[in-house]
Amino acid sequence: MARTMRTTRRVNRRVVEALEIATRAAERGTDELRQAAKAMDAVQAETRLHDDLADQVNHAWVRAADAGFELRARLAAERDGDGR
Repeated sequence: MARTMRTTRRVNRRVVEALEIATRAAERGTDELRQAAKAMDAVQAETRLHDDLADQVNHAWVRAADAGFELRARLAAERDGDGR
């Protein structure tokens, strides 16, 4: 039983570390996409020619924010030992 517990803790540590990396990357990506969306707002203020692209960028930003939220929730669960 002790070996299983050590293995479980080791796996949990690796999962937490990986989720931390993923969460930080998602936060950076979300920030970058937010900047892209703001830039597309400036484009749209000048022309509606690129509305389709602006919609895609906004959709990517929202999806990235959603993924970041889910990553933070999963990370918190792993840290609490829930693991979902």
